[in-house]
Amino acid sequence: MTRLARIVLVSLGMLLAAITPVAGWLRRSSLRQITAKTGYDLNDIKRLCERWKDVKKGFCPKERIVNLCEDLPEVCEGGLYRRCRMPQIPKRSLKDDWKEWEDKLSNEGVSFDLHKNVSVNALSSYGAAQIQLDSCVVCGIYYAARRCVAGKSAAPTPETCSTHAEGCFCAWADGISVAEKDHKILDGHHRWAATRFLMHDTEALAGDRRAEFAAQNSEVASYDATVDRLKRYSKEVESVENTNCGVYARSAAALPSFTSLTSTLVFVLALAWT
Repeated sequence: MTRLARIVLVSLGMLLAAITPVAGWLRRSSLRQITAKTGYDLNDIKRLCERWKDVKKGFCPKERIVNLCEDLPEVCEGGLYRRCRMPQIPKRSLKDDWKEWEDKLSNEGVSFDLHKNVSVNALSSYGAAQIQLDSCVVCGIYYAARRCVAGKSAAPTPETCSTHAEGCFCAWADGISVAEKDHKILDGHHRWAATRFLMHDTEALAGDRRAEFAAQNSEVASYDATVDRLKRYSKEVESVENTNCGVYARSAAALPSFTSLTSTLVFVLALAWT
């Protein structure tokens, strides 16, 4: 190979290597940019959830999980953490586990209200802390929550919610924790996302029903701290668990790009012929 050809190959490789990080950033941010401009509606929810419509509770995939945050990035806008990095707060029914978490918060001076009442509309206004949500789980909760309101003339009663009558699951009623300092969800992302889906369901909540549902009461566990601070404290509490990492399907943004593969090939050829 001539000296000129080698120079051209090396130069091309350097150029491609230089633009690869930019291309990767564009791929990672493109989904957020698209949704920030267009939002989503009931048709998007139907398209996303159709494949999970007949999946029974407890039978969602455990590996290669489809990430809802990629299909509808607006839901997870502002999120920073993978699901496996987020704390799973122990249930208060597990008294010893809960006390360990409660003692840690008290020692660190974090106040909390385990029975804060907010409207469904206010709950929907919180942002996501996660960048991974299981599409199958969210859609399953959404379908169950929809049974509570679709075709009904009134909001579900507390008794209906507690007994899960007719397959109704009041996702908004409890089981959600929030970090007040940055106004984000701490735990219960899937219930929260399903509730937001229901708020967008103009068929189940037609006319004045949407406003009625938005005003309905929701009880959350509210922590007077940021998500990051609570995450740090949770690592020091044995009873606070995390889900497994590596169970979500790899996104297109995480796969090697054509640009990066090409630049690598060019460099290898250039070195081989030098």
